[in-house]
Amino acid sequence: MSLFPSLSVRPAIANVDERRFLFVFAEGGWDQCHLFAPLWNNSRIDMEPNSSLGEIGNIQFVDSDLKPAVGEFLRDYGQRTCFINGIGVRSVAHDTCLRLISAGTSNDRCNDWASLIAAQSQSEYLLPHVVLSGPNYSSDFSSYVSRVGGNGQLGLLLPSDNFVTAELDIYEDAWLNQLQNPSTIQSERFNDLHQKALLAETNLQNIQNLDATLSLLDEVEGNDLALDMQRAVALLGNNVSRCVSLKHNGFQGLGYDSHAANAVQSRNLQELFNELRMTMQIVETQYPLLYNNLTIVVLSEMGRFPQLNQRQGKTHWMHTSSILIGSGVHGDKMVGAYDNDCMSSPVDLRTGEVFSGGELLKPEHLGATLMRLADADPLDHIQNVDPILGAIQ
Repeated sequence: MSLFPSLSVRPAIANVDERRFLFVFAEGGWDQCHLFAPLWNNSRIDMEPNSSLGEIGNIQFVDSDLKPAVGEFLRDYGQRTCFINGIGVRSVAHDTCLRLISAGTSNDRCNDWASLIAAQSQSEYLLPHVVLSGPNYSSDFSSYVSRVGGNGQLGLLLPSDNFVTAELDIYEDAWLNQLQNPSTIQSERFNDLHQKALLAETNLQNIQNLDATLSLLDEVEGNDLALDMQRAVALLGNNVSRCVSLKHNGFQGLGYDSHAANAVQSRNLQELFNELRMTMQIVETQYPLLYNNLTIVVLSEMGRFPQLNQRQGKTHWMHTSSILIGSGVHGDKMVGAYDNDCMSSPVDLRTGEVFSGGELLKPEHLGATLMRLADADPLDHIQNVDPILGAIQ
């Protein structure tokens, strides 16, 4: 499969007002007791050591000296942030849970939220959905997905001298020939060639602009997450992509699947929220149009069992959370909650408040919410599930 799907027929004309999406996967299963679930009153639950309740605006979180970046991020961008707590994934197997949180189904043939959004865009992008790292499921929409690896393939492929410009030259030569014949200037053929020449020129210019941006990023020092986040912003901010997905490998690559030494969760969250804050600052100052139209979705396929094991780690748990940040999000908001046993509480989808007669959140609810934010039709992929209206504006 080409990394540049249908490049010859998909002009790079993007509606700058169309909402863009950055998906960040904390793959492996983050510990809700280190961030989302302040449950110190239950002695059977092992909370983050030396932690306390943090409150910024209407958002409550598990705070500690090991991860001050959480509070720093919320002080700067809490008004644009919503925590969605208590999403039941109904499994403890990584592969199954990754498909569930990404696509709302455990079927092997499925389409994740980012691919659905990219495929149903009302605009045209050179690379509708770029996967820098992490999971991707696009059984029906693989032509919209460009997956690149960690060895610089994107930067190597994008320089304009890697693209054949013969087609552009043909269009421009034909256009000039038409101009020399006044009788055909207003012909249908002339107008068609005119538009094709302009589109080809736009495609080439976008590639050159993006290459220049990515070349600057190659000189930036930082961890893998920082570099991937900046590459994602370049793709989204230069109208090359509508969706970008990436994975956070955790502090020093140790990951979130902490069956031992669960304390790494604090380090992971410190790095994650530090880079989220830095990314928002970059977008706010350097890409003001994108700042008004970017939604960041932070996911983890599962949570951690509330009690520590003999290795001071935690096994898998069927309840997790998600974070929405930015455009269209009902900020300064917490939707749902964990009950006293660290299980999902039912929610009133209209308000996002815990309600005994409400619904238990499933990944499909998150998917329907993202489809609403993207002004996309969920087609047959999300049936009989309503969006979480309390999480969006």
